[in-house]
Amino acid sequence: GHTILFGSASMSIAPSFYKKLPFDTLRDFEPVTQVTSRYNLLVVPAGSQLNSVKEVVALAKAKPGYVSYGSGGGTGSSDHLAGELLALTSGTRMLHVPYKSGPQVVTDLIGGQLVIYMGGVPVSLPMVQTGKLKALGVSSLKRIAQLPNVPTIAEAGVPGFEVNVWYGLFAPRATPPKIVGKIAADAARILKAPDTRERYATLGADAE
Repeated sequence: GHTILFGSASMSIAPSFYKKLPFDTLRDFEPVTQVTSRYNLLVVPAGSQLNSVKEVVALAKAKPGYVSYGSGGGTGSSDHLAGELLALTSGTRMLHVPYKSGPQVVTDLIGGQLVIYMGGVPVSLPMVQTGKLKALGVSSLKRIAQLPNVPTIAEAGVPGFEVNVWYGLFAPRATPPKIVGKIAADAARILKAPDTRERYATLGADAE
């Protein structure tokens, strides 16, 4: 009879972006457990002349505001902030184009309406594997197993750059501690299962 929320880093991002929200993260929710985390992948269309993170940065410096990037969750999403962080840490200015979903961004990126995309690995990885997108860098501090030949953005020219997006379970604040503990224990057991960890790995995410 309990309703559990599968929330993301947006739970902590939203209060900084919006003056009025229909909820208060700290007041209304009881954190249960972290479920997974994933990184972002900097990708360009397969036919793009951009072949490295340094080339993206150089273009953004040469043409301020020209390098456009989409965000799957729109303004305030982790995709949006990943793009803003790239611009901030590289000393450039890029153009943010908000979308409702990652697949919509990928479609327009392949179609040439955008220059780059800094979306989640699970969204972009299939298109990279089929040759429709080129991966230039990953937002982790270490290379990922799915794309061992793709450098981290930090080693590719933007020192210290890292984006790690978490997902977790939340219960209503009034949920009894015993129930919260039971859900957390069940989730931990499932997340330790080899098939669960393997499934998350194929998506470019880590089971926590």
